[in-house]
Formats: sequence, C-alpha cells, structure tokens
Amino acid sequence: MKHSRSFRNRKQAILLALLWGAGFGLYIVLEASPIIVALLFLVSLPAAYDFLRGDTATLEITSEHVKWSWRKHDHTVDLSNIAHVQLTTRLDLSLRMTLHLTSGRKLRVIDPCVIGTAHDLEMTFANFGIRVKRSHFSLL
Repeated sequence: MKHSRSFRNRKQAILLALLWGAGFGLYIVLEASPIIVALLFLVSLPAAYDFLRGDTATLEITSEHVKWSWRKHDHTVDLSNIAHVQLTTRLDLSLRMTLHLTSGRKLRVIDPCVIGTAHDLEMTFANFGIRVKRSHFSLL
C-alpha cells in the first residue's frame, strides 16, 4: 500500500481563498476588529506555508517495512519490529497512527495527512499479520 498527498492541491487553495476572503469581508464590510481578523489569518498561516512550499507526504507499507516521509523527516520501521498498530480518531476527526514496537517504544507517524483511511490500513496490516487496535475520539 502506498499513499501520498501533496499540500498544493485545489481543496487547500479553495479553503485558503475562502478563509482569507472571509477575513477581508469581516474587516471591510462588517468593520470587524483588526485583532480578530489577524487571528483568523494567523491560524491559516501554516496551511498557506505548506501550500506555497508544495510539500508531498508519503506512507508506504510493504511486506518488509513501514516507511513514511514528510518534509525532511524520513522514517523506516521493519514489520518484524512492530508489536501492534494503534489507530486513533481524534475529536477533529483526524486519524493518528502509532506503531508500538516489540522493544516497548512507540512511534507516531508525524503527519495525519499521510495516513490515508483507517479501513485501508487495517486491511493492509491484517494481511501482514499485524494486530491493529482502534481508539475513537481521543484528545491526544
């Protein structure tokens, strides 16, 4: 299984345009406080930065390893070192994946955008004989 996502896509461009358009509209039409508008822009800066950089995040699961990369972060873990995988759905409905290693360490996949769907991950890990635990609606 291989999943990749580019941060320079149509959905993100539309979201940023709507968010910034709403900010300008609030300021010009409704004469909103500049502090409120600045906070709206400030919240969207990480998304704008990712959009401008055009980074691509990838996750690859093969019969030998799990490999993920994002920006300058590259990680590879052999399947033989994984005790089980925990998939957690957070309150913002993003999916987090934590690899529990046989050594007792935990590795969390850095970017939730890399992960893909829970069903695909469960099926892929099940095909390789790795147990998957699910947790729903966690804060962390």
